Amino acid sequence: MKRIVILILALLLLAACAAEPQEAVAPSAPAAAVTPEADAPSTPPEPEEPPAPPEEETPAEPEEETPAAPVEDLPPEPWPAFLAGPAEGGYEFQSKTLGCSFTVPEEISQKVAVAGGVRYHDPEGTCLTFYYVPENGRYPLTMFYLVAATPRAAFFRPGSWYYSTQTGHPMVAIREDSLLFTMGPLGGSEIGREDPLWEDYTATYSAAGAALRETITVDSPSSLPTLDPAALSDAAQTLAAQGDGTMTREAAAQLVFDLLAAENKAQAYPLSYTDVTSGTEAAHAIAYLDSYGLLTRYARDGSALDGTKFRPGEAITRGEFAMLLHRLSFQPSPEFYYAVPADMDLEHWASSYVIYGWICGWLEADGSDLRPDDPITCTEAAQALRCVAEQGYPIPGVTN
Repeated sequence: MKRIVILILALLLLAACAAEPQEAVAPSAPAAAVTPEADAPSTPPEPEEPPAPPEEETPAEPEEETPAAPVEDLPPEPWPAFLAGPAEGGYEFQSKTLGCSFTVPEEISQKVAVAGGVRYHDPEGTCLTFYYVPENGRYPLTMFYLVAATPRAAFFRPGSWYYSTQTGHPMVAIREDSLLFTMGPLGGSEIGREDPLWEDYTATYSAAGAALRETITVDSPSSLPTLDPAALSDAAQTLAAQGDGTMTREAAAQLVFDLLAAENKAQAYPLSYTDVTSGTEAAHAIAYLDSYGLLTRYARDGSALDGTKFRPGEAITRGEFAMLLHRLSFQPSPEFYYAVPADMDLEHWASSYVIYGWICGWLEADGSDLRPDDPITCTEAAQALRCVAEQGYPIPGVTN
């Protein structure tokens, strides 16, 4: 009987233990599902977070690349800082640096701008660049430069950034201390003939250049000496009659002075040569020509060869006469890159001048030697003067 009672109590105890876990599990199940998102096990918040970083990185990359696309279309150089223009109604421009002023007419003023300096070559702004500014917002195109050679006697000195460029240097104004000339864009035109803007660009270029030449005024104006064709022909006849005789450097300077037409020929200029007797007509002629740099010989590196010595009594050489005659065109020394006489020393200071004279028929070669250091005969000088009187200063390979 006692064993039966113990067994019954054990069964009751087991039943009670079984009932307690069931009550504990019942509240624990809702505890595990406290957040409403637990009711949607297919989209739990924690599994969705891992893809989030790629979504944030993906838009970040295009945001960095988006501005890169238009950058490829931008010009490699910064937009020029214009000093004047483009503007409607025309405008006047004055440059204290160059000592000049000019007018850009209203017909082209909305397409023409002026900036200081020449990119890469004249960052200090001693020259001016004329730009064509398309009305469609396209990057400005260089038309030409207005350059000042100061002092004016330094125009013919080798070594300047403009000296050896294969472009013309037409003079537009002369000051007592400088020469003002224009140049086309270095490296050639920045626009091709096939470009839709070509015709408007060239028309604007021509109109701007013409307006500059017609309206420019300068401080301390001077004159540009020009050759008188009739005087050239007369001098050629006189020299030809002297045959194989030679000329002194002093006589050659006087000859060239007499060939020139200029309003300032009577003006006195300082005489820088110590071996020339002052107060004579020849001294006046030498000082005048020297003020324009016409007489100075330069080595290829730009160093002056004569210093204060003119050597007036020495015979003028073929190289010296060719140099003097070419410089009356007021163009820098010509440079040539094609066949020249085989024996010509291209490092000779006068090589470019005598080669030009040979190509143009001024000088004849002795075999294959142009003999730049030999005295020029009056007959040879007469031939050179006749050539200039008849054909001017042709550009070899372009005009004959």
